[in-house]
Amino acid sequence: MPSGARVDRAETHGRRGHDAGCAALGLPLDLAEQFLLRWDAAGAHRYVTEALHDAVADICTEAQGRLGGWSAAYASEALVFAVERRFEPIGVS
Repeated sequence: MPSGARVDRAETHGRRGHDAGCAALGLPLDLAEQFLLRWDAAGAHRYVTEALHDAVADICTEAQGRLGGWSAAYASEALVFAVERRFEPIGVS
């Protein structure tokens, strides 16, 4: 990413403020969604984005009730669970 694009993204993020994606994953939801769209070679963007939003909600809810707050291990587990809940690997029944 060109340095000018990083500055523009930082300025946009600064104006909008932090969102649930920042709290749960360390990056804004709109940026995560852009990555998912860019990397989507199978036409599953909509489903993976739904999984992302579910995982972010789960992570934020869990962090609020957790004494230590946010946990990288739980965030990773929640993302995997949200995706696996929606998708079954081909050839597995």
